[in-house]
Amino acid sequence: MSDILNRFAQAESHFRPQTASEFFALQLARKLGDTSRIRHYLSLVGQHSEPVICEAFASTKAKPEETLSKSFEIELRQITQKGGP
Repeated sequence: MSDILNRFAQAESHFRPQTASEFFALQLARKLGDTSRIRHYLSLVGQHSEPVICEAFASTKAKPEETLSKSFEIELRQITQKGGP
C-alpha cells in the first residue's frame, strides 16, 4: 500500500502552483484523489471557467457511483455540452 501512496506523493511533490489557477487545479486533483494527473486538471482549468468546474465537481460529489475522477469527467462533459453556467 505504501507504494501507491508514494506514487501520489511524488506526483504532487513535483508540482508547485505558481498561480491561483494552478492552485485551484491542484486542489481539484486532490479532492478527486487524482494528483498523479495534475497536468490534466491544469488543462481542464485552462479550458473551462471556475463555475463550470465547480458545478461538475458538485454534481460528482452528489452521486459518487464511479471513481471520482471518472465521474467528474462525465459531469464536466455533460455540462459543457449543454452550455454550462
